[in-house]
Amino acid sequence: MPLLNETAIRNNINSLELNHQLRFHIFDTIDSTNVFLKNLPNDSSKNNIIDICCSEYQTNGKGRFGRAWTSAAYENICLSIRYKINLAYSKLSAISLVTGLAIIKSLSELNIKDLKIKWPNDVYWQNQKLAGILIELLHSNKQDTAPQPLNYHHTLIFGIGINVNSDSKNQSCINIDKPWCSLFGISKDHLDRNIIIGKIINNLHNYILLFRKDGFNIFTDEWKTVDYLHGKNISIIQQSTINSGKYIGVSESGELILQNELGETIRITSGEAS
Repeated sequence: MPLLNETAIRNNINSLELNHQLRFHIFDTIDSTNVFLKNLPNDSSKNNIIDICCSEYQTNGKGRFGRAWTSAAYENICLSIRYKINLAYSKLSAISLVTGLAIIKSLSELNIKDLKIKWPNDVYWQNQKLAGILIELLHSNKQDTAPQPLNYHHTLIFGIGINVNSDSKNQSCINIDKPWCSLFGISKDHLDRNIIIGKIINNLHNYILLFRKDGFNIFTDEWKTVDYLHGKNISIIQQSTINSGKYIGVSESGELILQNELGETIRITSGEAS
């Protein structure tokens, strides 16, 4: 299986302009790709630079709510992307959903089918977790000269972990507290991670441009085809609060819409669905 390689990834970037914006940081071992990009000095004079960090292995990978993300070395994808974007605060909740759609689009180009997104940040195949997304907001600056509603300049880190070539029959090689699968298990082939990363960078960039212009509504039909929670009765865990009821869908801002047993509609911006 090929090692992670900048040239191989760049060869899968379709846009010459996008390729020029990318700055790669590739490691054999690192504590966390997200943490590396958090600590990377920010050059405010180069707002068009997109920093990409990936590593063969993470010693302290992070998932949501501070959970550890452990993945076998040289087999899977530990990828972080630092992106600067003008976006209204009200749209930030939908970013993880857009990221999930971009991942599914990328994998569909490799003939990986029947993937679903479990709100707000997991990609599933047949009730097994394939990928996780962690979006972190570094900072936001108000742009007085920018037109409404794009009046905040955010720096975001997109953390993406995908089980690629690990064998899910060996459950000890990945530390996930739920059933999981890999692209190898789905396709029965070992896949080149450089191709996958290149496709994700392409599609995420294109989806963000669409999202900035038209909002989440442009993805409504696409979302409905991959909505893992559709038709389910669920519970949403939020720190010390649990809301239960019928899943209705997501709003144009990416909020989960829940109808409780009293018939009340609740909009939830974050939490864990079960």
